[in-house]
Amino acid sequence: ACSAPHRRTKKKIVWNIFSFESIVTRWTMMHSMLSHARNSVRQTTLSRTISTRIDIICGSFDRETSMEDAEMIHELGRSLTKQNTADNPITLNSVTPGDEFDFNSLSQTSHLILSTSSCFGYAPANLSQFTHQLLLASQTNPGCLSHLRHAVWGNGDERWFDTYMNVPRVLDVLLEKAGSRRFYARGERGEPHAPTGASEVMVEDWAMGMWNS
Repeated sequence: ACSAPHRRTKKKIVWNIFSFESIVTRWTMMHSMLSHARNSVRQTTLSRTISTRIDIICGSFDRETSMEDAEMIHELGRSLTKQNTADNPITLNSVTPGDEFDFNSLSQTSHLILSTSSCFGYAPANLSQFTHQLLLASQTNPGCLSHLRHAVWGNGDERWFDTYMNVPRVLDVLLEKAGSRRFYARGERGEPHAPTGASEVMVEDWAMGMWNS
């Protein structure tokens, strides 16, 4: 009379053991699948990070100072970015005026270098559309350029104090608001620049520091 409950208890314990083993087996399989998925995502992200595409955009007025500076930055970059291997491909594109640059192609750009001037606080005509698109992106889709790294070089005339360096400074901020991260401090011709140690930085010094950063 006392053995029957004991047998039922024994069967129940055995069933619980098998249920526990089943749960452990399933958990192990799920953990393995998740680990594999994480590794795949990590490898994909790494492969994207290794690939480097650099675009140089300029905005320039009639004197074309910012265009010339952009060309100098590009030439210096060509001589310094020779570590182009299968594991670390680097694409350095030619200098492009802002209005000739496809703004949507920034999704494929890893680093953006911008050289521009301003006049009475306004952007050069050949940079106006890029400026407009960047303003819209920063307002309507903040974070859309979170993959991007940027650096800005600016030219200006200090006689016009109220709007001096307005466009380089504003574009630097708009890029940041759109999600991009500054990889080198903005340079302003003739102004102090801490990373280079210059009291009146020139484009040659700024560009060398920028490429080596």
